[in-house]
Amino acid sequence: MRQGELCVRAGISQTYMSQVENHSKNLTWKKLCKISDVINIPVPVILHFAQDRDGLSQRSQGAYDKLDPIMREIVGIILAEKLTI
Repeated sequence: MRQGELCVRAGISQTYMSQVENHSKNLTWKKLCKISDVINIPVPVILHFAQDRDGLSQRSQGAYDKLDPIMREIVGIILAEKLTI
């Protein structure tokens, strides 16, 4: 899906999305939830992949490393389901 289609389906302007990508605006929780609904990927999974592992404490990196394979499997399942629809 292209960004334009995502924006239309989520009710977000392309200008706003561009500003979020360029770090001049923050994505609101409400808009993140709309994007999550459109792409059918749960918000926690999106947040996991948005996290910079290297910016975490050592303890948090350990938790991240344990969660990462699970999150990747969830995305794989979601994508596989989309391909069979």
